[in-house]
Amino acid sequence: GGGGGGINGINGSGTNGSGINGSGNSTPTTTSTTTTTTTTTTAAAGAELFAALYPCWSHSAGAALSLCFLAQAYNHACDILTCLARMPIGAEVLVQLDRLVSLLETPAYAALRLQLLRPRRFAALTRALYGLLALLPQCNAWRLLNARLQSAPALALLALEDAEEENSRRRG
Repeated sequence: GGGGGGINGINGSGTNGSGINGSGNSTPTTTSTTTTTTTTTTAAAGAELFAALYPCWSHSAGAALSLCFLAQAYNHACDILTCLARMPIGAEVLVQLDRLVSLLETPAYAALRLQLLRPRRFAALTRALYGLLALLPQCNAWRLLNARLQSAPALALLALEDAEEENSRRRG
């Protein structure tokens, strides 16, 4: 329920471009967000694992968001944050969000932090992290996440991505 920090009305099947398609089954999307090439079998296994874990993890806002960030289901993380914004957020959920921010600084989320350097490609990640920032009171977790987001200035990185694309077109 709402008091326990669970996510009501959200399921992992309609995550538009976030690693699972919107058809209700666990087939991966065609684009890979990893830097290495993944085989279809590996992507399908990852989508199946996400779909299997999500019902268990969705009883906690922090756990559901953590799973979404690990699985690169950033659009779904945005959906969860939007739902959280519509309901009163109690101390338990705020503690979960605080812990999530601390987790985002661990080695398990290093790839996520590097994806902040590609704001055009990972726009949903940037939106999700700013959404998380907006829900947090200005505490240590807020300062930590704000500093992380400021360390990757989106406008400068967008200009850099545009320049890289232009150079690629000139060479190719």
